[in-house]
Amino acid sequence: MTEFSTVFAKRVHPHADYIAISDFPECWLNMSFTLDVEAKAKESAIIKLREDLQRKFKIKA
Repeated sequence: MTEFSTVFAKRVHPHADYIAISDFPECWLNMSFTLDVEAKAKESAIIKLREDLQRKFKIKA
């Protein structure tokens, strides 16, 4: 299994507080998948990512 950060991320920051929306590949927008998030901010990081995706891509996450 290849980690996301080694393949897609523009800036690799192991265990950052939040997920940078710029590191989320747009090619994933039409896919159905489970995303495993390792972030210091835990659930807050997931909530922020969801809000960022909704705002940037005008989608319902």
